[in-house]
Amino acid sequence: MYYNLSRPYPNRQKVSAIIWTTTPWTLVANRAVCYGPQLKYSLVKLGFRPGLFLIGSDLIDDLEKTFNTEIKKLAEFDGQELQGVTYDNKLVGQGLPFLAGDHVTSVKGTGLVHTAPAHGPDDFLVALKNNMDVQCDVDESGRYMNLDDELNGLPVLAEGQDMVIARLGESILHQDTYVHSYPLDWRTKKPVIIRASQQWFIDTESLKDKALAALENISVLPSSSAEQSCRGFRGQLQQRPYWCISRQRAWGVPIPALYRGRDVIVHESVIEKLCSLIEDKGPDAWWTCDVTELLSKDVVEKYQLRDDVTKGQDIMDIWFDSGISWTTLGGKKAKLYSEGQDQLTGWFQASLLTSLALTGEPPYE
Repeated sequence: MYYNLSRPYPNRQKVSAIIWTTTPWTLVANRAVCYGPQLKYSLVKLGFRPGLFLIGSDLIDDLEKTFNTEIKKLAEFDGQELQGVTYDNKLVGQGLPFLAGDHVTSVKGTGLVHTAPAHGPDDFLVALKNNMDVQCDVDESGRYMNLDDELNGLPVLAEGQDMVIARLGESILHQDTYVHSYPLDWRTKKPVIIRASQQWFIDTESLKDKALAALENISVLPSSSAEQSCRGFRGQLQQRPYWCISRQRAWGVPIPALYRGRDVIVHESVIEKLCSLIEDKGPDAWWTCDVTELLSKDVVEKYQLRDDVTKGQDIMDIWFDSGISWTTLGGKKAKLYSEGQDQLTGWFQASLLTSLALTGEPPYE
Protein backbone atom coordinates (compact mmCIF):
# COMPACT_ATOMS: atom_id res chain seq x y z
CA MET A 1 0.00 0.00 0.00
CA TYR A 2 1.09 3.63 -0.18
CA TYR A 3 0.95 6.92 1.71
CA ASN A 4 0.86 10.29 -0.04
CA LEU A 5 3.64 12.68 0.89
CA SER A 6 2.23 15.85 2.43
CA ARG A 7 3.95 18.17 -0.01
CA PRO A 8 4.23 17.48 -3.75
CA TYR A 9 7.57 17.26 -5.52
CA PRO A 10 8.64 19.54 -8.42
CA ASN A 11 5.93 20.21 -11.00
CA ARG A 12 3.44 19.60 -8.14
CA GLN A 13 3.32 15.90 -8.87
CA LYS A 14 1.89 13.73 -6.11
CA VAL A 15 4.44 11.37 -4.58
CA SER A 16 3.42 8.28 -2.64
CA ALA A 17 5.62 6.15 -0.38
CA ILE A 18 5.09 2.39 -0.71
CA ILE A 19 5.16 0.34 2.48
CA TRP A 20 4.27 -3.27 3.22
CA THR A 21 3.14 -5.11 6.34
CA THR A 22 2.12 -8.57 7.49
CA THR A 23 -0.09 -7.02 10.20
CA PRO A 24 -2.66 -4.80 8.46
CA TRP A 25 -4.56 -4.38 11.73
CA THR A 26 -1.70 -2.18 13.01
CA LEU A 27 -2.10 0.38 10.21
CA VAL A 28 -4.60 2.38 12.29
CA ALA A 29 -1.77 2.75 14.81
CA ASN A 30 0.73 4.02 12.22
CA ARG A 31 2.63 7.04 13.50
CA ALA A 32 5.67 7.18 11.20
CA VAL A 33 7.46 5.64 8.23
CA CYS A 34 11.06 4.64 8.88
CA TYR A 35 13.82 4.83 6.29
CA GLY A 36 17.43 3.68 6.31
CA PRO A 37 19.76 6.68 6.30
CA GLN A 38 22.44 4.47 4.76
CA LEU A 39 20.19 3.29 1.91
CA LYS A 40 19.49 4.74 -1.53
CA TYR A 41 15.93 5.62 -2.52
CA SER A 42 14.32 6.21 -5.89
CA LEU A 43 11.38 8.08 -7.34
CA VAL A 44 9.74 5.68 -9.77
CA LYS A 45 6.75 5.18 -12.02
CA LEU A 46 4.73 1.97 -11.92
CA GLY A 47 3.35 0.35 -15.03
CA PHE A 48 -0.15 -0.07 -13.60
CA ARG A 49 -0.77 3.05 -11.47
CA PRO A 50 -0.34 6.77 -12.29
CA GLY A 51 1.77 9.05 -10.12
CA LEU A 52 5.26 8.99 -8.63
CA PHE A 53 6.25 6.46 -5.99
CA LEU A 54 9.06 6.31 -3.45
CA ILE A 55 10.86 2.99 -2.80
CA GLY A 56 14.29 1.66 -1.87
CA SER A 57 16.55 1.49 -4.92
CA ASP A 58 17.89 -1.97 -4.08
CA LEU A 59 14.38 -3.41 -4.08
CA ILE A 60 13.23 -2.28 -7.52
CA ASP A 61 13.93 -5.68 -9.13
CA ASP A 62 12.07 -7.54 -6.37
CA LEU A 63 9.09 -5.20 -6.61
CA GLU A 64 8.92 -5.62 -10.39
CA LYS A 65 8.42 -9.34 -9.77
CA THR A 66 5.92 -8.73 -6.97
CA PHE A 67 3.82 -6.28 -8.98
CA ASN A 68 4.46 -8.10 -12.28
CA THR A 69 5.12 -4.80 -13.98
CA GLU A 70 7.95 -2.60 -15.19
CA ILE A 71 9.21 0.01 -12.73
CA LYS A 72 10.87 3.06 -14.28
CA LYS A 73 13.41 4.88 -12.10
CA LEU A 74 13.34 8.67 -12.50
CA ALA A 75 15.67 9.87 -9.76
CA GLU A 76 17.80 8.51 -6.93
CA PHE A 77 18.96 10.06 -3.65
CA ASP A 78 20.38 9.22 -0.22
CA GLY A 79 18.02 8.15 2.54
CA GLN A 80 19.22 11.04 4.71
CA GLU A 81 17.38 13.42 2.40
CA LEU A 82 14.08 12.06 3.74
CA GLN A 83 14.72 13.75 7.07
CA GLY A 84 11.94 16.26 7.71
CA VAL A 85 9.62 14.85 5.04
CA THR A 86 6.02 14.17 6.10
CA TYR A 87 3.13 12.15 4.71
CA ASP A 88 -0.63 11.78 5.07
CA ASN A 89 -2.30 8.59 6.29
CA LYS A 90 -6.00 8.38 5.41
CA LEU A 91 -6.58 6.11 8.42
CA VAL A 92 -4.82 8.32 10.96
CA GLY A 93 -4.17 11.88 9.90
CA GLN A 94 -1.90 14.33 8.15
CA GLY A 95 1.68 15.47 8.59
CA LEU A 96 3.16 12.24 9.97
CA PRO A 97 6.98 12.04 9.91
CA PHE A 98 9.57 10.03 8.06
CA LEU A 99 12.11 8.93 10.69
CA ALA A 100 15.54 7.32 10.45
CA GLY A 101 15.65 3.71 11.66
CA ASP A 102 18.68 1.48 12.13
CA HIS A 103 16.43 -1.57 11.69
CA VAL A 104 15.51 -0.67 8.10
CA THR A 105 17.22 -2.87 5.50
CA SER A 106 16.99 -3.58 1.79
CA VAL A 107 16.66 -7.35 2.23
CA LYS A 108 12.90 -7.43 1.61
CA GLY A 109 9.88 -5.18 1.42
CA THR A 110 10.16 -1.68 -0.01
CA GLY A 111 12.95 -0.08 2.03
CA LEU A 112 10.32 1.92 3.92
CA VAL A 113 8.90 0.52 7.15
CA HIS A 114 5.42 1.14 8.53
CA THR A 115 5.91 2.14 12.15
CA ALA A 116 3.32 1.56 14.87
CA PRO A 117 5.02 2.29 18.23
CA ALA A 118 2.33 0.48 20.23
CA HIS A 119 2.77 -2.78 18.33
CA GLY A 120 6.42 -3.52 17.64
CA PRO A 121 9.75 -3.51 19.53
CA ASP A 122 11.68 -1.60 16.84
CA ASP A 123 8.76 0.77 16.39
CA PHE A 124 8.64 1.42 20.13
CA LEU A 125 12.36 2.21 20.30
CA VAL A 126 12.03 4.65 17.39
CA ALA A 127 9.21 6.39 19.26
CA LEU A 128 11.30 6.68 22.43
CA LYS A 129 14.26 8.05 20.49
CA ASN A 130 12.06 10.70 18.88
CA ASN A 131 10.05 11.59 22.02
CA MET A 132 6.78 10.37 20.53
CA ASP A 133 3.74 9.54 22.63
CA VAL A 134 2.84 5.86 22.58
CA GLN A 135 -0.86 5.15 22.81
CA CYS A 136 -2.31 1.67 22.49
CA ASP A 137 -5.81 1.43 21.05
CA VAL A 138 -6.11 -2.33 21.50
CA ASP A 139 -7.44 -3.73 24.78
CA GLU A 140 -6.28 -6.81 26.68
CA SER A 141 -8.77 -9.01 24.83
CA GLY A 142 -7.29 -8.00 21.46
CA ARG A 143 -10.09 -5.65 20.40
CA TYR A 144 -9.90 -2.09 19.12
CA MET A 145 -10.81 0.71 21.50
CA ASN A 146 -10.74 4.54 21.52
CA LEU A 147 -11.08 4.71 17.72
CA ASP A 148 -14.56 5.00 16.17
CA ASP A 149 -17.91 3.27 16.50
CA GLU A 150 -17.27 0.93 13.57
CA LEU A 151 -13.88 -0.32 14.77
CA ASN A 152 -14.30 -0.24 18.54
CA GLY A 153 -14.89 -3.70 19.93
CA LEU A 154 -13.80 -5.58 16.80
CA PRO A 155 -11.10 -8.27 17.25
CA VAL A 156 -7.96 -7.04 15.52
CA LEU A 157 -7.08 -10.41 14.00
CA ALA A 158 -10.53 -10.96 12.49
CA GLU A 159 -13.29 -8.47 11.67
CA GLY A 160 -11.14 -5.52 12.76
CA GLN A 161 -8.40 -6.32 10.27
CA ASP A 162 -10.97 -6.86 7.52
CA MET A 163 -12.45 -3.43 8.24
CA VAL A 164 -9.03 -1.76 8.06
CA ILE A 165 -8.26 -3.41 4.71
CA ALA A 166 -11.66 -2.32 3.37
CA ARG A 167 -11.00 1.28 4.41
CA LEU A 168 -7.67 1.34 2.60
CA GLY A 169 -9.46 0.75 -0.70
CA GLU A 170 -7.37 1.74 -3.71
CA SER A 171 -4.41 2.63 -1.48
CA ILE A 172 -3.59 -1.08 -1.59
CA LEU A 173 -1.26 -1.83 -4.49
CA HIS A 174 -0.86 -5.55 -3.90
CA GLN A 175 -2.03 -8.36 -1.61
CA ASP A 176 -0.42 -11.77 -1.42
CA THR A 177 0.11 -14.77 0.84
CA TYR A 178 3.41 -14.47 2.69
CA VAL A 179 4.69 -17.47 4.66
CA HIS A 180 6.71 -16.50 7.72
CA SER A 181 7.16 -17.36 11.39
CA TYR A 182 4.68 -15.87 13.86
CA PRO A 183 4.48 -16.19 17.66
CA LEU A 184 1.82 -18.49 19.10
CA ASP A 185 0.72 -18.84 22.70
CA TRP A 186 2.10 -22.18 23.87
CA ARG A 187 -1.01 -22.93 25.91
CA THR A 188 -3.81 -22.11 23.48
CA LYS A 189 -1.82 -22.35 20.21
CA LYS A 190 -3.44 -19.07 19.15
CA PRO A 191 -1.62 -16.08 17.59
CA VAL A 192 -0.03 -13.57 19.93
CA ILE A 193 -0.29 -9.83 19.31
CA ILE A 194 2.13 -7.20 20.54
CA ARG A 195 0.63 -4.24 22.36
CA ALA A 196 2.23 -1.53 24.47
CA SER A 197 1.04 -1.50 28.07
CA GLN A 198 1.85 0.20 31.34
CA GLN A 199 4.58 -1.67 33.24
CA TRP A 200 6.88 -1.26 36.23
CA PHE A 201 10.63 -0.78 35.68
CA ILE A 202 13.84 -0.56 37.64
CA ASP A 203 16.10 2.23 36.43
CA THR A 204 19.10 0.07 35.63
CA GLU A 205 20.81 3.00 33.91
CA SER A 206 21.35 4.63 37.32
CA LEU A 207 22.86 1.38 38.66
CA LYS A 208 25.07 0.52 35.69
CA ASP A 209 28.23 2.37 36.78
CA LYS A 210 27.94 1.04 40.34
CA ALA A 211 27.55 -2.50 39.04
CA LEU A 212 30.54 -2.23 36.70
CA ALA A 213 32.68 -0.82 39.52
CA ALA A 214 31.56 -3.60 41.89
CA LEU A 215 32.62 -6.26 39.38
CA GLU A 216 36.23 -5.12 39.75
CA ASN A 217 36.25 -6.46 43.32
CA ILE A 218 34.24 -9.66 42.78
CA SER A 219 36.06 -12.95 42.26
CA VAL A 220 34.79 -15.32 39.57
CA LEU A 221 35.50 -19.05 39.63
CA PRO A 222 36.86 -21.16 38.07
CA SER A 223 39.88 -18.99 37.36
CA SER A 224 40.38 -20.73 34.00
CA SER A 225 37.29 -19.00 32.59
CA ALA A 226 37.11 -15.99 34.92
CA GLU A 227 38.27 -13.46 32.33
CA GLN A 228 35.74 -14.65 29.75
CA SER A 229 32.91 -14.73 32.32
CA CYS A 230 33.72 -11.24 33.61
CA ARG A 231 33.86 -9.90 30.08
CA GLY A 232 30.44 -11.40 29.34
CA PHE A 233 29.00 -10.15 32.63
CA ARG A 234 30.34 -6.65 31.98
CA GLY A 235 29.03 -6.63 28.43
CA GLN A 236 25.55 -7.65 29.55
CA LEU A 237 25.46 -4.88 32.16
CA GLN A 238 26.61 -2.26 29.67
CA GLN A 239 23.92 -3.19 27.17
CA ARG A 240 21.09 -3.85 29.61
CA PRO A 241 17.93 -1.78 29.04
CA TYR A 242 15.55 -0.79 31.81
CA TRP A 243 14.49 -3.85 33.80
CA CYS A 244 10.77 -4.55 33.49
CA ILE A 245 9.82 -6.16 36.82
CA SER A 246 6.07 -6.51 36.24
CA ARG A 247 4.22 -9.41 34.67
CA GLN A 248 0.60 -10.16 33.89
CA ARG A 249 0.03 -13.67 35.20
CA ALA A 250 -2.78 -15.42 37.07
CA TRP A 251 -0.77 -15.72 40.28
CA GLY A 252 2.48 -14.51 41.80
CA VAL A 253 4.01 -12.00 44.19
CA PRO A 254 1.78 -8.92 43.81
CA ILE A 255 3.08 -5.44 43.12
CA PRO A 256 1.29 -3.60 45.96
CA ALA A 257 -0.03 -0.64 43.98
CA LEU A 258 -3.52 0.83 44.11
CA TYR A 259 -5.19 2.69 41.28
CA ARG A 260 -7.72 5.48 41.05
CA GLY A 261 -8.34 5.95 37.36
CA ARG A 262 -4.91 6.65 35.90
CA ASP A 263 -3.45 7.70 39.26
CA VAL A 264 -1.10 5.20 40.90
CA ILE A 265 -0.91 4.99 44.69
CA VAL A 266 2.12 3.35 46.30
CA HIS A 267 2.33 3.92 50.05
CA GLU A 268 4.33 2.33 52.85
CA SER A 269 1.25 1.76 55.02
CA VAL A 270 -0.43 -0.21 52.20
CA ILE A 271 2.63 -2.47 52.00
CA GLU A 272 2.68 -2.92 55.78
CA LYS A 273 -1.00 -3.85 55.83
CA LEU A 274 -0.42 -6.33 53.00
CA CYS A 275 2.43 -7.96 54.92
CA SER A 276 0.15 -8.36 57.95
CA LEU A 277 -2.62 -9.83 55.79
CA ILE A 278 -0.21 -12.33 54.21
CA GLU A 279 1.01 -13.42 57.65
CA ASP A 280 -2.60 -13.85 58.77
CA LYS A 281 -4.31 -15.21 55.63
CA GLY A 282 -1.50 -16.59 53.49
CA PRO A 283 0.05 -15.62 50.13
CA ASP A 284 -3.32 -15.22 48.38
CA ALA A 285 -4.23 -12.28 50.61
CA TRP A 286 -3.73 -9.60 47.95
CA TRP A 287 -6.08 -11.36 45.56
CA THR A 288 -8.76 -12.27 48.10
CA CYS A 289 -8.90 -9.25 50.40
CA ASP A 290 -11.15 -6.26 49.90
CA VAL A 291 -9.30 -3.11 48.92
CA THR A 292 -10.57 -1.38 52.07
CA GLU A 293 -8.47 -3.80 54.14
CA LEU A 294 -5.35 -2.20 52.62
CA LEU A 295 -6.30 1.40 53.30
CA SER A 296 -5.13 3.22 56.40
CA LYS A 297 -6.71 6.45 57.56
CA ASP A 298 -3.70 8.53 56.50
CA VAL A 299 -3.80 7.09 52.95
CA VAL A 300 -7.52 7.79 52.63
CA GLU A 301 -7.03 11.37 53.82
CA LYS A 302 -3.86 12.04 51.81
CA TYR A 303 -5.37 10.92 48.50
CA GLN A 304 -8.98 11.84 49.37
CA LEU A 305 -10.10 8.33 48.49
CA ARG A 306 -13.70 7.23 48.21
CA ASP A 307 -14.94 4.04 46.58
CA ASP A 308 -13.07 4.46 43.29
CA VAL A 309 -9.89 2.60 44.27
CA THR A 310 -8.85 -0.75 42.81
CA LYS A 311 -5.98 -3.16 43.44
CA GLY A 312 -3.31 -3.63 40.80
CA GLN A 313 -3.24 -6.99 39.01
CA ASP A 314 0.48 -7.05 38.16
CA ILE A 315 2.92 -9.50 39.73
CA MET A 316 6.69 -9.37 40.16
CA ASP A 317 9.08 -10.80 37.61
CA ILE A 318 10.34 -14.11 39.04
CA TRP A 319 13.91 -12.85 38.55
CA PHE A 320 13.12 -10.10 41.02
CA ASP A 321 11.95 -12.77 43.49
CA SER A 322 15.16 -14.77 43.19
CA GLY A 323 17.24 -11.61 42.90
CA ILE A 324 16.42 -10.54 46.46
CA SER A 325 17.20 -13.92 48.07
CA TRP A 326 20.19 -12.21 49.69
CA THR A 327 17.77 -10.40 52.05
CA THR A 328 17.29 -13.68 53.96
CA LEU A 329 20.88 -13.55 55.26
CA GLY A 330 20.20 -10.85 57.83
CA GLY A 331 22.60 -8.30 56.40
CA LYS A 332 25.49 -10.71 55.80
CA LYS A 333 27.29 -10.87 52.47
CA ALA A 334 27.40 -14.30 50.84
CA LYS A 335 30.83 -15.85 50.42
CA LEU A 336 29.78 -17.66 47.27
CA TYR A 337 26.98 -17.63 44.70
CA SER A 338 27.07 -20.82 42.62
CA GLU A 339 25.12 -21.32 39.40
CA GLY A 340 25.54 -22.00 35.69
CA GLN A 341 27.26 -19.52 33.41
CA ASP A 342 23.91 -18.64 31.84
CA GLN A 343 22.98 -16.92 35.11
CA LEU A 344 25.32 -14.04 34.29
CA THR A 345 22.21 -12.57 32.69
CA GLY A 346 19.87 -14.02 35.33
CA TRP A 347 20.34 -14.63 39.04
CA PHE A 348 23.87 -13.20 39.34
CA GLN A 349 22.85 -9.98 37.63
CA ALA A 350 19.46 -9.63 39.35
CA SER A 351 21.07 -10.15 42.75
CA LEU A 352 23.80 -7.62 42.06
CA LEU A 353 21.44 -4.91 40.83
CA THR A 354 18.88 -5.27 43.63
CA SER A 355 21.56 -5.33 46.32
CA LEU A 356 23.31 -2.25 44.94
CA ALA A 357 19.97 -0.44 44.73
CA LEU A 358 18.99 -1.21 48.33
CA THR A 359 22.32 -1.40 50.19
CA GLY A 360 24.94 0.10 47.90
CA GLU A 361 26.98 -3.11 48.17
CA PRO A 362 27.14 -6.33 46.11
CA PRO A 363 25.50 -9.36 47.78
CA TYR A 364 28.42 -11.74 47.20
CA GLU A 365 32.20 -11.84 47.36
